Amino acid sequence: MYKSLYNKTDERVIKELLRLLNKAASIERGLRRIKDRDKGWRAYVAFLETDPLAKVEMLVKVLNVLKPGLERETHPIGRVWLREINTEMKKCLLFPQIKIGDDREWDVFWATAPGASQKVRTWSEMVPKILDLHVRGLLSAVRECKSIVCGEWFFAEHGKQRFHSDLCRSRAHYANLSPKAKAHRRKLMRNKMRKIRAKKMADYRALEKERSERALQRANGRK
Repeated sequence: MYKSLYNKTDERVIKELLRLLNKAASIERGLRRIKDRDKGWRAYVAFLETDPLAKVEMLVKVLNVLKPGLERETHPIGRVWLREINTEMKKCLLFPQIKIGDDREWDVFWATAPGASQKVRTWSEMVPKILDLHVRGLLSAVRECKSIVCGEWFFAEHGKQRFHSDLCRSRAHYANLSPKAKAHRRKLMRNKMRKIRAKKMADYRALEKERSERALQRANGRK
């Protein structure tokens, strides 16, 4: 459904956005693995406050999570998120530029001032792209996998997709089962694996028997 709404330029922007979001998610997972909780928390806060990747992630989450009305006190962190992201976007100094694209057509884009660092340039130039996707209804398809052990960002094929792979969906479904249902499922899987091993063993024995018979025939032929 969503893919029918965007063009090749949007596809490049979405791929770039997913790359940045997954890079930010990877950094966050690494910070959460720090054994010292205080040290890990300080590192995480520093990442949120200084790294442009965190700002990209925050902007996407603000636009996708918060709805009109939720920025008030009905949403516990809505006002904080909006205030912080608006403050950061005020620092984005961009200039319109025109170039000829790969398809030999004019392309208009927003560029940062010369001399800006790569990280600052990445954040500043992604802001108008993210806002454009949001206005056109495409940003809502950029989602974070709901599987607790995953957290991968992906582009949803349809409106109800919450997991970026079948494996993540199966894991999430299993995690929500009752203890009795989990035990029943484990029993079914054990029986299934037992049958698979038995079939493999039967095939192996049949192959070995066939090889022995051929070897015996060759030996009798030489005599």
